[in-house]
Amino acid sequence: MKDLTKYLTSAIAGIGLFVSVATAKAETLSGKVIDALTSQIMNSFPVALDRDTTLTDQNGNYNFDVPVGIHHLKISDNITDYFNYEEDINLTTDTQKNIYMIPVKPVDTRFYSDFLGKFKYMTKTDGSSHSGNTKIYWWRDEFLPIPVWYNEDQAIQIHDQDIAQKYFDGNDSAIREWENKSGIDLFQKVDENPTRGIKIDYSDSNSRVGMNFLEDKTPQNFILYISNTGYLYSLDKLRMVFEHELGHCVKIEHSPDPNDNMHQPALVDISQNEADIVRIIYTLPNFIDMSKYNSIKSRNAVKDWKKYE
Repeated sequence: MKDLTKYLTSAIAGIGLFVSVATAKAETLSGKVIDALTSQIMNSFPVALDRDTTLTDQNGNYNFDVPVGIHHLKISDNITDYFNYEEDINLTTDTQKNIYMIPVKPVDTRFYSDFLGKFKYMTKTDGSSHSGNTKIYWWRDEFLPIPVWYNEDQAIQIHDQDIAQKYFDGNDSAIREWENKSGIDLFQKVDENPTRGIKIDYSDSNSRVGMNFLEDKTPQNFILYISNTGYLYSLDKLRMVFEHELGHCVKIEHSPDPNDNMHQPALVDISQNEADIVRIIYTLPNFIDMSKYNSIKSRNAVKDWKKYE
């Protein structure tokens, strides 16, 4: 009997030790759910971790207490106003993680399956043959607005004052268009060539952008080369060219849709979808992995658009 009691006592102690260790390894995963377009917090929003689901509180917060290990975080497929978000998280300590939701928006479906497809394509994060990337590298939030320097002396040397002024006006108008459409202070004109920022220069060929990056792959210097013959354009056309090249400077790529300014050549002003893409870029954290986002409608976000050229 004494041996049995001793055995039971040891077993109970072992179970207590196991429970104690398991409890000690429990950690907290918490954060906010945020609309990536409006930056608004999202309350009463369902967040799932493994088989558990919770609703965000009035401040957009979610919270899970779980053991250390790999857990599957997901926004439910039943959410129809936003695209799917899911990822595996290796939880080793208390972790705070905000979730940014990309809204469903109408687009021209001849060129894209949906807005997420357009976003991924124009940020080179769709994994297609034109990119191979899943992560975005952009100007850090704290660096906005981006300094923009126009080499006015060179402009006046190449052209006369009146023609140079046309370039200045076209650039100023393009900056206002991007900022008005996106609702973000993206650019700030400066009087000296910045050590980090955008320099506007001239090209004997077509307008284009040259890019240099830091070691962490965030932008360092972009040189916006505007065509020497750009003054032959109307002021509206010149503004569209500047809008297009400034779009590259804020890290969006060409669009196959002729309704977009980032279509080549630029024939229209910035579309609202393009402005929304830029707004989302500068709401999302740097280096976010876009493979975590998937379309409800289609896993193949971008169609073969070359046949539409």
